[in-house]
Amino acid sequence: MARLHSITQHFNKRLFASVFLIAVSQFNYGFDNQAFTSTQAMDAFERQFGEYDSATQQWKIPTYFLSFLNSLNYIGFAVGM
Repeated sequence: MARLHSITQHFNKRLFASVFLIAVSQFNYGFDNQAFTSTQAMDAFERQFGEYDSATQQWKIPTYFLSFLNSLNYIGFAVGM
């Protein structure tokens, strides 16, 4: 019982708020990335920003463009911190 009390005496409102904020931030990060990835997979996005491949008769986004889209947002995350 004394061990449980030593843990709970350090768990105050400020620590709870900090842990809660970090947890919500992780959910927000995952939701943001999923929304961005889903947007890239939409046909309208491929027609707007992609290139038409006459051999397959489909719109495709070049891989270098997708790699830029998926990596440059981390610069924004770093600036936002």
